[in-house]
Amino acid sequence: MSNVLRKGQRQLEVPGEQDFPGQGQQTAIEEENQRLREENARLKMERDI
Repeated sequence: MSNVLRKGQRQLEVPGEQDFPGQGQQTAIEEENQRLREENARLKMERDI
């Protein structure tokens, strides 16, 4: 069991190609998530008024 844990830990420590995809540019999904978070925050404020 400890070998499995060590292997998983080593995999997490090695940087992967997808750690920072897009060289600082957001993916389409990240952009949509950001837009939806902002809309959600705005709607919560409107609801509370």
